[in-house]
Amino acid sequence: MKYFFVTALFFASFPIQAATVLVLVAHPDDELSVNGTILHMVNTSLDVHVAYSTSGKYGNDVRGIANTPAKLGQQRESEATEALGVLGVEPSNIHFMRQDDNGANIYAVVASVQPLFDTLQPDIVITFGVEGIYGHADHRNISAVTSYIFNNAINSKILLHLAISETKDSGYGFTRDRRTPSDNTVYRVADYAINYQLNVAAYAETQKASLRKYVSQFDADKIAIMSRYYETAQCPDGTVCEQFVLARVKNNIGNTTSDLLRLINFTPVNQP
Repeated sequence: MKYFFVTALFFASFPIQAATVLVLVAHPDDELSVNGTILHMVNTSLDVHVAYSTSGKYGNDVRGIANTPAKLGQQRESEATEALGVLGVEPSNIHFMRQDDNGANIYAVVASVQPLFDTLQPDIVITFGVEGIYGHADHRNISAVTSYIFNNAINSKILLHLAISETKDSGYGFTRDRRTPSDNTVYRVADYAINYQLNVAAYAETQKASLRKYVSQFDADKIAIMSRYYETAQCPDGTVCEQFVLARVKNNIGNTTSDLLRLINFTPVNQP
C-alpha cells in the first residue's frame, strides 16, 4: 500500500511535457481564421509551427505588387512571415512547402508534409475540416493529407479542425461571399458539432495588425470588414471566439488529451 501511494503521488505531480503544435493550411493568409489561437498558444509557451502547402502564387494580387506568379508567391511568403511575426511565431517555425495551388497534386503534398511530422512530432495538429470551409480544392487537399499522416503518426495525439459555426457566421456573414467556381457552398458547422472554443477578444488589435501585413491580398475595404469581424463575430455564448471540431484523439505515451487541451486553455462546449 505504501509503495502504491508513493507511486501515485509521483505520477500525480509529474509535470506536463512541453507540447508542439502544428497548424497546417493551404495558402498564406489562411491562418487568419485562427490567428488569435496562434497568438494565445505562443503566449502560453507552446512550440507553435505554421505550415503552408502552397505559396498562393496563382491567387489574386489586389494591389498589383507582383507581375508574375513566381513573384506573387514570394510576396505572399514574405507577408506570411511578417504576419506570423506579429503573433510571435519565429521564422524558423514557419514552413513553406511550395506546392502548386489551384488543386495541388495530393501525392506531392503528402511528400512535403510527412517530413514535418517526422521532424516536429507535433502533439496537437490544426487544419481545415474536410470541406475546407468553402470548398476550395487546396483546403480540402491539406485537410485530407493531414488526416492521413496524423492517423499514422505515433506521437501526434489531437487533430482539430478549425470551424465557423452557424451562429457565428449568421450573426456576421463573414463567409457568405466566399465562393469558388467549382463549389458555391459555404460549409458552416452546426453549433452542436463545435467541441472547443477559445475566447480571443483580448487579441483583436494584434489580429488586425497581423491581417494588415497581407498587402497583396486585401484592399482597404476588405481589411476594414475583416477587422470588424475580429471585434464582433460572436459564438453562441456571446464571446468573440475561435472554434474547433475535435476530429480525432489518440491517448498514447506522454501527455494526455486533457493535459494538452488544458495547456491551450480551450473551453469545451459540446463534448463528443
